[in-house]
Amino acid sequence: TGDWALEGALAREGVTCDFCHTVAGVEMGRAPHPFDLQPGPVKRGPLEYAKSTAHLTAYSVLHKSSPLLCASCHEHRNALGAHVLSTYQEWATGPYPARGQTCQECHMPMVPGDTVPESLQPTQRRINMHRMAGGTPPGRVHVGLDLRFGSVAIGASSADVEVVVANEGVGHAAPGGLSTKSLVLAVGVDTGAADLAHRRERVYRREMKDAGGRVLTSPADMFLKSASVGEDSRIRQKEARRERFTVPLPEGWKAIVARLEYRDASDPAAPKVRVVAEQRRERGR
Repeated sequence: TGDWALEGALAREGVTCDFCHTVAGVEMGRAPHPFDLQPGPVKRGPLEYAKSTAHLTAYSVLHKSSPLLCASCHEHRNALGAHVLSTYQEWATGPYPARGQTCQECHMPMVPGDTVPESLQPTQRRINMHRMAGGTPPGRVHVGLDLRFGSVAIGASSADVEVVVANEGVGHAAPGGLSTKSLVLAVGVDTGAADLAHRRERVYRREMKDAGGRVLTSPADMFLKSASVGEDSRIRQKEARRERFTVPLPEGWKAIVARLEYRDASDPAAPKVRVVAEQRRERGR
């Protein structure tokens, strides 16, 4: 609509049901955007015989199973040519297309439920989950990632620790999406206090840089000012990282702890940090 200041109610609604269900086709690489929007009374979806009292309906193979529906928004080069979002390309060059595993299988899985009985006949008993679960819910991140100790050698005053972080089932590099997101491997010692003692970290993320080489931090700057991709330490599909640490062991320590945290800095005023996996090696084991 061109309402960049979000002055109108329509723009403030953001991406709603109507947007996705008026996409009639996707052609990657087409300018200014890859999706063919056909707003109007016809709403498209994966049910072949859907009938509605609120609008006309049309069956869409695109909505049924095509990753292109997702790619139209989750693959993006900006005006400077920077690959701001590369989620679709990562999936397409990984092992999952050959297996027939699509974006929707993980992010919109079939779950028990009913379509709106008053609108759609016959009522379905299994429907696609529409919460669009991405990496933010801890349960979703943990599904595709594996965290385990490779080895722990305990000495008189310190321990040499090897931790393995593996991307076993995420369909793209982890973490995916905008570069505001990162995975953090933290290794330290539980002494009974709230925080880990002698905490050590490895951070997995992708940097976006502006034309001057500065690392960008806000979503708006990433979309508008990105000129290049900086360091990319994310974990690729089916990749396992072996990380080694030496941590001091204070008197009275209880356990050596490895945690995998998911961080989202999309909102600098309220960044999200969640523990998605934890392993402990108790003292005396």
